[in-house]
Amino acid sequence: MTTACNALGHTRKIGLRLAVLGLGCYAFALPQPGQPNIETTTVNYTTAQMIIDGTTFGNGPTLTLGDINLSVVNSSATEIVASFPAANPPSGILPGTYLLTVTFSNNKSATFDVTLGAVGPQGPQGIQGIQGIQGVQGPQGVQGPSRRRRPTGTGGTTGARGSGRTHWLDFVPATLRRCGLHSGPRHYT
Repeated sequence: MTTACNALGHTRKIGLRLAVLGLGCYAFALPQPGQPNIETTTVNYTTAQMIIDGTTFGNGPTLTLGDINLSVVNSSATEIVASFPAANPPSGILPGTYLLTVTFSNNKSATFDVTLGAVGPQGPQGIQGIQGIQGVQGPQGVQGPSRRRRPTGTGGTTGARGSGRTHWLDFVPATLRRCGLHSGPRHYT
């Protein structure tokens, strides 16, 4: 038997034919007449059950996934529903690929590789989503403590009175002296 995979990552044991297409490997087995064949499995993590779909299932199936025995809830010729034991729920099993073996009361069996959990390399980061709508305004906050006012000071004394005679040209000589353009006092009338 050879194991092959398709583009979705499902694996299965094949024996008779293998077709290789542009997207990946697709495996299909031509089951022998009367031989049980597992086509798909689905694990429901909420109910801790596995649904096995296929063809030519017999009576009285017993199931093992790796080294865990599963309990049969119900079965038909095309579907088996099995429960994981309480001690080994599917959420408690390490991610990986496990061999499912189903054996029937007529001693015929079928196998299938089942992958549980996130397996494989992490994909690239997705694009950033659009910005959501603005939320409702929150309630107004409580008023903060009031500021403590300082006491008003006493008024200052009145300053000295000027000569009463100021001309705008009185300021020019000082400015010119600082620039080095004026050498001494001048009087303007």
